[in-house]
Amino acid sequence: MATIETELSTGLKLDGEPQRHAILRDATAGDIIEANAESEKLVATPDGYQLLSSPTMVAALVLGKQVKSIGEIPGPLSLRQIKMLTPEDYHLLQTDAQKLEVASAEVAQRGRADAGGGDVHQGDRPPGDAG
Repeated sequence: MATIETELSTGLKLDGEPQRHAILRDATAGDIIEANAESEKLVATPDGYQLLSSPTMVAALVLGKQVKSIGEIPGPLSLRQIKMLTPEDYHLLQTDAQKLEVASAEVAQRGRADAGGGDVHQGDRPPGDAG
């Protein structure tokens, strides 16, 4: 699993000492599923009660799950800890998480191209495989 390291401008404090060195990892499908579930709220609407999820909350929760550590503070970060970040540090972590996502997508795409993936054509099937 890919990681990225960065220095936060303010960071989080642990025992009064600022912790600035952040390590992020790729998000997993599980992170996204859990963040969606955690962000759901039962809300009364004109059509009755519905489960609603905030995209902003989902993004914050996924980001917290991606944090392996900030200095001596182990990840994942709780929503409370994420909320304690300065807007500048939060934006930096979001930007780095997006860099990881783009890099992972590029590697996956390259892997498919290197493997000769693509559509299977009738002539490419093993004998006896009708498809």
